[in-house]
Order: sequence, then C-alpha cells, then structure tokens
Amino acid sequence: MLQIAVCDDDKVFLNTLVEAIGKILFELNLPSNIQSFIYGSELIANVKKDNACYDIIILDIDMPRLNGKETAKQLRELNSSFKLIFISSMNNEVYNTFQYYADAFVPKNMLNQLLKPELTRILNEVSNSKTQLHLFEVENEYKKKSIIRLPLIDIVYFESINRTIYMHTKRKTYTLTKKLFLSVKEEYLEKNFVQIHRTCIVNIRYIYSINDIDVTLDNKKILPLSRRQKKNVIKELTEFVNKEIMYD
Repeated sequence: MLQIAVCDDDKVFLNTLVEAIGKILFELNLPSNIQSFIYGSELIANVKKDNACYDIIILDIDMPRLNGKETAKQLRELNSSFKLIFISSMNNEVYNTFQYYADAFVPKNMLNQLLKPELTRILNEVSNSKTQLHLFEVENEYKKKSIIRLPLIDIVYFESINRTIYMHTKRKTYTLTKKLFLSVKEEYLEKNFVQIHRTCIVNIRYIYSINDIDVTLDNKKILPLSRRQKKNVIKELTEFVNKEIMYD
C-alpha cells in the first residue's frame, strides 16, 4: 500500500487536493493511505514519533511557522528516499526547489492540468523502485539506532574503515550496524556493484571514469582502485553499459 503525506495550511485547498489525489489513485487501482497535515512541523513530528515512511510527500511552499522548503530539508535529513512534489501559487518558486531534490513542481493554478500526469509519472517511478527497496539498520553519531529503507539506485558505494561499514548514498552517508563487509559484498556484488579494492564496492552506474590508480564517480568523488581489480572493473562497467544501451 502506498503511503502519501500532503501538507498545506489552506484547509479548503488541502481537502480538494487530497480528494483529487484519491481520485487519481482510484482510477489507477492503487491502494493507498493518504495523510493530511496543516503544518510542516506536524508532518515532521509524525515522522519522528512514529518513524513513518512515506513514498510520496506533497508540500505547499508558502506555509506559516515552517515553510515547505524548510520542511522538505528537515524531512530529507530524516529519510531521503521519498518522492517530493512541491505545490505553490508562486510559480517562480520552481527555480528554488532543486536543492531539496524535488521530483515535481505543480503550480496551484495549473492543478487540473498537471497534477494527474505528474503524479502518475512519479507513481510509476515509485512502483519500479519498490521492487528494489532494501532495509538497513543504521546508527547516528550518538549511537542511536534506526531502520531505514532505500531503493538500490540511491546507494552509490559501500566502504569498510576500521571494521565500520559506511553506506554512501546520493544524499548522505550512513553507518551500518549488524553487517559484516563480507556479507555486504556477497549480497551487492550480485546487484550491479563492483569491487574496486578490498574495502570498497561501488554501484557501477555511478562510475564516470577509470584510470590506473583510481575511479572517479559522477559526483566527482575519487576512490582508490586496486591494480588487481582494474581489469574486472573495466569488464563489469563495459557489460553494464552495453546492457543499458541494449534496453534503452
């Protein structure tokens, strides 16, 4: 069942929006649970209290107490995997939403024209990514543990440093618990990851270039490359790219 949160301080518009979303989901025959919030702080508190994991969060930008952009920033710090849609009457705000990894921007005056196609597109992405969601137990700097779920495509690389395993995603780095690096390798080398040296495996899709001593990722991160692994990394990358071209 899809979990969707909608937040807008205009109660009348909020009800209209929830009704419109429910109608779209009904037409697509997608079971869902839609929760509505008037304030961004209420939505954040709900995520913190109940460890709620939403597939899609829809936020108004212009809200009192905590605006939509600040709400999105705090939510991303709690869980980076949800799809984010901004809705606003201020059309020019679209240019100020990229840093929050927004997946769509729908002007309120174009709700009837844009909500259905944009939501349908994102629902398809969620449906595809749900088939590759992975659960991890992580801990923060205060040793507080929590369970997170991430689509495989969001994971850039794993590395082991002094027997601690770090999972680097597109948005942040997590410290894993209850995991041995050997078990991580066994699981993810079968999922389009490749070992570049004895303490690091990388998601092949994020490799930008390879030379004799290191690998450069799409985000410009440079990681050391073992000479023993170079030939295999090139082989795996070539096979991956050829496969992508075949199905493009």
